[in-house]
Amino acid sequence: MGWSTRRSRPCRSRSAMHEDKFRYPMAVSGCSRLVLLSEIPVCASGAPSVLIVARPFPEACGVVRDVVLEAATIMDLREPVSALTHGFWAVAMILPLLLLGRIAWPFPKAVFGVVVYGLTMVFAFAASGYFHGVQGSDARVAFAQDIDHVGIHLFIAGSWTVFCLTGLPLAVATRLLGIIWSLALAGCALRIGMGEVPVAISTGIYLLMGWCSLACHGHLVKGLIPGELNRLWLGGGFFTVGAVINALHWPNLLPGMLGYHELFHLLVVAGSLVHFMAISSLVCRFRTNHLRRLPSVSRPPAEPVSVIRRAA
Repeated sequence: MGWSTRRSRPCRSRSAMHEDKFRYPMAVSGCSRLVLLSEIPVCASGAPSVLIVARPFPEACGVVRDVVLEAATIMDLREPVSALTHGFWAVAMILPLLLLGRIAWPFPKAVFGVVVYGLTMVFAFAASGYFHGVQGSDARVAFAQDIDHVGIHLFIAGSWTVFCLTGLPLAVATRLLGIIWSLALAGCALRIGMGEVPVAISTGIYLLMGWCSLACHGHLVKGLIPGELNRLWLGGGFFTVGAVINALHWPNLLPGMLGYHELFHLLVVAGSLVHFMAISSLVCRFRTNHLRRLPSVSRPPAEPVSVIRRAA
């Protein structure tokens, strides 16, 4: 299916432009996301200052396209695919996280780890969904982006919190969490203080927070069973590949629908799902092991049946 080019007519009415606003997914100047006609800059004469290149979606993606564009029309989302995926994931994970907290009860270390993990996870995905869906002034979008990046730092640290408190010795967990949370707070302060942080620096901080645990790999091998350890590294691989794709701005599999940033979001969802599976297994084992250590209530031995019959 070939590419087609057209230029918007400056004499078109606002209502006609609104009808076209969500009719076609646009790829403008190599942009990887859905670009709305209302976002395209115009010259003083009213003519568009850029050439709009429209590429129809493949036929197999027609249903997904219609659903996404309809949602974008109703909710007026700025980047519908990114906003919907992470917004949905934030809501979908609330019940599983509550159930995980119930499993961790009544052990303080496990409960604290699950609470920190759950709060940072929901906050990160909700902030991401809000940032990619929000419309308005540049200041409003910039504020939403700051919250989004803060949520990423907190989510990485929150994920390691539950891993460390339920799978590592307390001394090792304290040292590792001190390093990870220091990096998280430094990244948050850098983002809030500087505003726009170069992608290379922010990506480097994310990867350093995620992979600095290699320093205590031996303790992780002892504290986690093979399935949990494999899921830990697999989830980290999803996050890492997604971060690299986002930093390189490549590949754009389906411009206007599934670009590099949307692919990054899907990999983040996949990584968080795999990590949740590992954490669920780890918390269940933590509960089982600690229940065995609880002192059992001593009961007097039951009298033989023959003694009971003679007494009667």
